Amino acid sequence: MKKTTGLIGLLALACATVVAAAASASAAPSGRGAVALRNVQTGLCLDGDFGGKVYTKGCGSDNPYQHWYLHEGPMGVMLQSSKTGLCITGKGVGNDSIAAVACNSGDVKQWWEQWNVNGNAYTLLNHQNRKALDSDAKGNAYVHQYGDTNPYQHWSM
Repeated sequence: MKKTTGLIGLLALACATVVAAAASASAAPSGRGAVALRNVQTGLCLDGDFGGKVYTKGCGSDNPYQHWYLHEGPMGVMLQSSKTGLCITGKGVGNDSIAAVACNSGDVKQWWEQWNVNGNAYTLLNHQNRKALDSDAKGNAYVHQYGDTNPYQHWSM
């Protein structure tokens, strides 16, 4: 009986290890490390806090709140803070607010389409509400109707 119990325990441990590895693999960034997202127009970097606020402020290479993992997937990328572990989400149709919340790959509001606009600059379009990640010189970050010539919607990485 002990041998069977030991074998069952070993199998359970092996299964738990496989499940844990799969869970972490799905949360791992694909293809690159954390990047700073700098707004092309303002020169400010996307930042966030543990309270779920997302904003922009002066860039600092040593500021971990300004480093983001871009997790690639079927609907674009998810933007996850390297410091808080939270992901940026749009608030839905008819709402220009954004926030940082627990990452959930099943939440379409957390997916962003990444469009290259010129070399190293990208527009990030929310997959659910079809609005672009935008900001202003005051440090506000939000989504707004996409405009292909709007430099406030261009982000370098």
